[in-house]
Amino acid sequence: MNRQISNKTPQTYFPDIIKKVGHEPFAAQCIPMDEKVLNLEAYRTFLVKRRNQVAVRLNEFLQGAR
Repeated sequence: MNRQISNKTPQTYFPDIIKKVGHEPFAAQCIPMDEKVLNLEAYRTFLVKRRNQVAVRLNEFLQGAR
């Protein structure tokens, strides 16, 4: 897979992967799917969005553990 992706941006290769496996694997890993953050220039924004999604997921998990 890495050789096929090479140096392409996620904006370029995500659609093909989504067609094959759907959105669930990305959601499970808290990967933002907003096209605006899937390019190199928006990497820091991508990280902020992913960090927020991870925090929400962890809080949900911890709330359920009580």
